[in-house]
Amino acid sequence: MSDWFYGKGNMQYGPFDEATLRSRIATGEIAPQDFVWREGMESWKPLQEVRDLYSKETAVPDLSDENGSPEKPSSISQDFSRLSSPQTPDDEKVLCWEPYMIRSLGPRAKWFIFGTKWGTVIVTNRRFLFLSDGKSGLIGQLSENIQEIASEDLDTESTVDIPLDQIKRIRVRKRWDFASYISIQGVDANMREVSYAFMTKIGLNRSKLCELVNAAKKSR
Repeated sequence: MSDWFYGKGNMQYGPFDEATLRSRIATGEIAPQDFVWREGMESWKPLQEVRDLYSKETAVPDLSDENGSPEKPSSISQDFSRLSSPQTPDDEKVLCWEPYMIRSLGPRAKWFIFGTKWGTVIVTNRRFLFLSDGKSGLIGQLSENIQEIASEDLDTESTVDIPLDQIKRIRVRKRWDFASYISIQGVDANMREVSYAFMTKIGLNRSKLCELVNAAKKSR
């Protein structure tokens, strides 16, 4: 079977075998509106129009209910929270994650949350990910409940994907008001220099931030 290619913005990626492509779809790296193609197709098509591929995008191995029937998670957040099997189809392991974090541009957490985004930070044995639906950090601060992010709602502009071997510096820092945050600098999957700061709600839960940072450092 022919290898797959996918396009995001003006960039084209590939070739990938189908298992690798499905893994990237499951993690949200490839969005429903991104285009895919392989030999034999007349033209590039949005992923969501390739039904035999898109319909299985959230499938994760070894997930079943109490009766042994396959269970299909409804969101990216659920996918990662329930990933207890050692490997995904692409041998990518989820090490730890935090579903309620605010991302700001630059290596220092800003005092004002205007312009920030909220979402889920995930550390795998390969990447540091931030999956977001594009909602502002202000909405995240005012919300009392953790909201799950459905795969079709992922915002590619807000999402962060940094391969661990391209991280130049990652650490937990304290702001002047003693709020803790993750500071990360490196090169993203598109080879662009990037720097971000990630905070939990009002800068609490420093131990969780250290867990995320230590997992990323050990796997680099």
